[in-house]
Amino acid sequence: MAKTIENDYYKVLLHPKSGTIYEVIEKSSAVKLEHKLETNGSVHWNPDVYSPPHAWYHCSDWENPTYTEDAAGPIFYSLRREAPLPQPAGVQVAITYRFYAGSPVILEESVMEVRDDIFVEALRNAEIVFNKAVFTRAAARTVEGKLETWDFASTRMHPKHAAVLRPDTPWVAFYGEAKGVGFASLFLDQALPNRHGGPASQEQPFIYIENGPWYYMSRGFVYSFATNNQTRMLPVRAGSIYYEKNGFVPFAFKKETGFAGMLDKAYAMWKFPLGLAEDIETYAESPEGWVTPVLTEPFDEGVKETIGTPRKK
Repeated sequence: MAKTIENDYYKVLLHPKSGTIYEVIEKSSAVKLEHKLETNGSVHWNPDVYSPPHAWYHCSDWENPTYTEDAAGPIFYSLRREAPLPQPAGVQVAITYRFYAGSPVILEESVMEVRDDIFVEALRNAEIVFNKAVFTRAAARTVEGKLETWDFASTRMHPKHAAVLRPDTPWVAFYGEAKGVGFASLFLDQALPNRHGGPASQEQPFIYIENGPWYYMSRGFVYSFATNNQTRMLPVRAGSIYYEKNGFVPFAFKKETGFAGMLDKAYAMWKFPLGLAEDIETYAESPEGWVTPVLTEPFDEGVKETIGTPRKK
């Protein structure tokens, strides 16, 4: 899975063992965006679960998950991976990347299913981690339409959050004005059902930004770690499913023109794509009236002369 995917906007390297995004080079600035500080060193980590006494397991910790590839160019390349997390038992995850030839947006979809009742300190998604070589600031578009920015030099430090955002925040970006480069996550869609009825387990879900030995953004669905009650174990009900679709955007910008407008446009395009309708021509020999069904098993659906329906005495 050590693939290199390249278009006019970026060059992306995938981790050889997990297939997660490992390095990103933004083409126009030629700046490399990377992490490489701990564990596997990937940029994209999640979904993940922290359920003590087990260790904290991320999908970037996978080793040789089952994977399939679709359409390996030139229009797009797609990689789908699926495997359980090592611990706790019964947590199944699938992640799909789609890289498009004509777009700076990398589409990422993930689904995590918790098949047994568990207790956790963290169940998260959408974590993107970078070292401090490039970025100095963060920005987010709020649901009210305001642009919020933070200078990492003056934010709170880990384990306190540098910023806490609503779970329906449209996008979050890291950027460095000196190098004129950034990386954004577009939060496009999510679904949180429970297979057995009702919603998936959640505990005050939110998006947050962290400033520590690294910079990272993440979404907490069930999360007490790094809050005022760090050791509280929270229940996650069996059947909980966490689906999310995000867009990852490496981008270049000039200080005088900024980048927020570009991200707003990208978010709108991918959140509300053009609708498509497909028409299929009817075969000339197809009858215009009702076609008597051919059934392989006895079934009385109230249609006379249905083949396979037993005759009534």
